[in-house]
Amino acid sequence: MMMADIMTGETSHLETSANKYFYADAKIVTAELKACLPWLNDMNKEELKELLNGVKERLLDITVKNSLNGELRVKNY
Repeated sequence: MMMADIMTGETSHLETSANKYFYADAKIVTAELKACLPWLNDMNKEELKELLNGVKERLLDITVKNSLNGELRVKNY
């Protein structure tokens, strides 16, 4: 997860154009999160990764897994 890599100071592999695009977005979101939620700076690497993975899982659960949008279940998309 690129945001976790940026927040913990780890390096990300930017081999493809898509990875570079996601990295640029992740840098912006990370900067905003650190500005709005200064307590994130007090967390260690493991806590940050656990938090971000939990947020990712929750977002996927709400927007995809439990979505009432039937188009998400059409295999042609």
